[in-house]
Amino acid sequence: MSKKGDNLKPILIQIENSLMKQNSLRNVFLQGIVRGLGTALGATVLVAIITSLTIKLSSTISISSIIEQFFNGAI
Repeated sequence: MSKKGDNLKPILIQIENSLMKQNSLRNVFLQGIVRGLGTALGATVLVAIITSLTIKLSSTISISSIIEQFFNGAI
């Protein structure tokens, strides 16, 4: 007759091996590089979108007239 925990042992060994691979310095280093590149790429795309929208808005709206109206109303 086998013990209740005998069929859990291979599963626990497999989980332990998987965790050791995930926490290895090589994998942690590679994950850091990928995460850093993803952040840099995402920030670049976001800044490009904001810049292009700002340029398009500034060409349609006269900034000088808005500033002039602000100062005329303040006086």
